[in-house]
Amino acid sequence: MMALLKDRPLIIHTLEKFHQDRSIGEIILLVKEKEIKKYREIINKAGFKVKFIPAASERVISLYSGIKASGGNYVITHDGNRPLTPIKLINRVASEVIKFKAVMTAVKPTATVKYSYRNFVKRSLPRDKTWIAQTPQGFERGLILKALREAIERKQFLATDDSELVTRMGYPVKIIPGDDINIKITFPQDLIIAEQLLNLLK
Repeated sequence: MMALLKDRPLIIHTLEKFHQDRSIGEIILLVKEKEIKKYREIINKAGFKVKFIPAASERVISLYSGIKASGGNYVITHDGNRPLTPIKLINRVASEVIKFKAVMTAVKPTATVKYSYRNFVKRSLPRDKTWIAQTPQGFERGLILKALREAIERKQFLATDDSELVTRMGYPVKIIPGDDINIKITFPQDLIIAEQLLNLLK
């Protein structure tokens, strides 16, 4: 989250979007304890108000701590390294979660998705029934806390996204169409793509 995009850390771009959405009451950032001081200095300098919670070794435990520290009846979870999330998408998640209690953003795949076993294709998954998950995702606070508690008690730490924890309990998660611009910065080349997208947004 500290990689630079247009001479600013990714996390600053991300926080800027959430601070511009009036539906967001507070922002909680999960950061390794040894890095909190560095993040606090950079974020304070940018003028953003953020509550810091030390991240645990397991993402599920970190998320549980962060949500427990939150107020309100609903929470939105997000990857700090998605700096281009449209504000209208954040706003829609905030609106829809009140109706459905569990919502996620996702985009349709542009290529065929294969299900495999030991690197051999078992079957192709139809594009009209598959989605590529994104964040933000929104949840009724009590619902996601229950899902996280169950995952921690069962030591189920391999969930790839927060919505999976809720669906494991049998609760339906509403899909909201995401945005192709809402990319996750994972590899160095993603920064190049993000910079070009920012140029297009000017």
